[in-house]
Amino acid sequence: MSFRPSIAVTLVVLPALAVLIALGVWQVERLQWKEALIARIADRAADAPMPLQDAIALASKMPEAQRGEIEFRRVRISGEVASAAPVTFATPDADNVRRALVPLKAEGAVVFLDVRTPEGQTPLGGATAFDGAGVLRFGKPANDYTPPNDPARDQWFWPDLQAAAAARNLSAPAPFFLAVEQPGGPLNTAATPVLSNNHLVGVYLVRHHKNGRLTLGKQTGGL
Repeated sequence: MSFRPSIAVTLVVLPALAVLIALGVWQVERLQWKEALIARIADRAADAPMPLQDAIALASKMPEAQRGEIEFRRVRISGEVASAAPVTFATPDADNVRRALVPLKAEGAVVFLDVRTPEGQTPLGGATAFDGAGVLRFGKPANDYTPPNDPARDQWFWPDLQAAAAARNLSAPAPFFLAVEQPGGPLNTAATPVLSNNHLVGVYLVRHHKNGRLTLGKQTGGL
């Protein structure tokens, strides 16, 4: 005696199956994207720093959709810290570390340095100059839940470079900021992103068998 599901059961199971398949495909694509990003960051960390003017020229003419081609590249920079106050973010990180954008005047350009400093300390230790390299990043909110900046109240939650320069009466800045890490200082996650690859997928993926049938099995790989 064969089992014949009712129409009601079929109408429930088929949409649920479609959702599970879509989730499985999305998780696999996300895994591939994250693995590619981790590899790209590692490769670019090993590259020699590119000259500042080359980075500015590339970023200025590059469409936003293509900026990933140069993001996370290291850039060589040497200049004087501008007299304008750093743009300090409103809330400290989990480890009581404060994020600040320090304006640097280098090679005729204004470039913001993303610096992480323990609460109560001065960014860059109060230095008036910087000579080193930073990781090229573009300013954008961390996610959809990031609060909007309020320049009038000097409250900052994400690196809006144009607004930051205007608030500090600086000329138009470079289209990117450089995330720097200080020897012995706290980790700067903009320079060295923490990208865990241990997210449990926990969905059901369609598996193809040699006989052409499709079955469901639980995927527990990391992401």
